[in-house]
Amino acid sequence: MSNEEMEGTRERAEELQHDVEHTTAELKRLGKVAIERAKDVDTEVVRFTLTLIVDELQTKYAEFPEVVEYLGSVEADMAKRQEIFKPADEDTPPPIPGFTDRGNPYELFASYRVNDVVDNSACVGAPSVFEHSPTYCNLFGRIEYRAQAGTFNTDLTMIRYGSLHRANGGYLVLQARDLLSSSLSWETLKRTLRSRELQIENIGEQ
Repeated sequence: MSNEEMEGTRERAEELQHDVEHTTAELKRLGKVAIERAKDVDTEVVRFTLTLIVDELQTKYAEFPEVVEYLGSVEADMAKRQEIFKPADEDTPPPIPGFTDRGNPYELFASYRVNDVVDNSACVGAPSVFEHSPTYCNLFGRIEYRAQAGTFNTDLTMIRYGSLHRANGGYLVLQARDLLSSSLSWETLKRTLRSRELQIENIGEQ
């Protein structure tokens, strides 16, 4: 090839390379747009499905503004986290061997559950609670854990109340001798009464 032919071939190769790079960038952009649009469609489908259920519940509990607000937050969060509710491919391994929350309704919806730590709505007058074993956990509650894939996990549904929660606004009756035999229970009770704040902490955190 002559020098002129070689130069012409080089220029055409550069033009072709430029076209390839431009086309590749455009394909990436279109792919990103397609993914975003697919997510938007999924979000609309989820919202359409949820709205019917949430609207019915919000109407049912319209006299409780906090419940109505909470249901709206649940709807928005589920629409945002729609990916975890999609069925997983059977060939796709879980991110941690032996652990996956997909397909387990309890795990999927655990963050939306309500844990009534204590409910004294049925009480007539101030509650009166007799505590015959005033240990730390019995008085102040505890947080439970479950073993899962070699680790210990917990969630809001595993918060357990103590007798002090049940007696809040009323009376807690116990034997002083039994209480004083547990220095941690006695010191925590004094601190709780002084601060007028009741915290649920496991005994190990003390």
